Amino acid sequence: MFRKASVSLSVIAWCFCGQAEAGTITAPESVLSEPPVFPDFAFDLTIDQSGLSANYVRGVTDFDSYIAGSPTHMGEFAPPNFGAADPETGIVDYDMGSSMTMTRLVLWQYPFPDVGPILDFDVYTSNDATFAISTFVGSFTAIADGTFPLTPNGAQVFDLTDSTARYFRIDVQSSTSDPSSAFGWSEIAVEAVPEPASALLVCSGLAMCAARLRRRNS
Repeated sequence: MFRKASVSLSVIAWCFCGQAEAGTITAPESVLSEPPVFPDFAFDLTIDQSGLSANYVRGVTDFDSYIAGSPTHMGEFAPPNFGAADPETGIVDYDMGSSMTMTRLVLWQYPFPDVGPILDFDVYTSNDATFAISTFVGSFTAIADGTFPLTPNGAQVFDLTDSTARYFRIDVQSSTSDPSSAFGWSEIAVEAVPEPASALLVCSGLAMCAARLRRRNS
């Protein structure tokens, strides 16, 4: 019986630890701050999965598997399902709800080709809601893949410098706009992985239990 229990714990430890670095697609829980927005187009709409061709379970659905399905976003006006700000550039801060390791960002663009798609942007993370202390995790250029009349936007994935934090910031450096200034996007999420310390503690505990059972059985 001890041998069976030892083997079972070893298998559990292997399965858990082997998957500890698997990333899930995880949307922020809330918008921490945003620039002046067009009425009804707040950036809360960019984290609610409205308009996506396939939904996911936050913090559960495997990131790579979800992206492999080529999910798209279709913009809508009624009800609105994308965020839109008045200036051509600006900052949007998101709150993940708790500290987690963020490794990649996925963005679905603004639905129009010439009024609002972001181009160059920087990403920062922080455990300070004011971003007085922050970590720069990447500078990127997005593709303006919107068309008119509306057609679906594709998922654009950007590799971040791995960072463990609660908040992340999108700092838009440039956007595509006509005389009507605007910037925005449709949906946003990150790839999140378990914090290394937490995963290591669980794995170590399972391994110790398996070792003790093996010693008892020897």
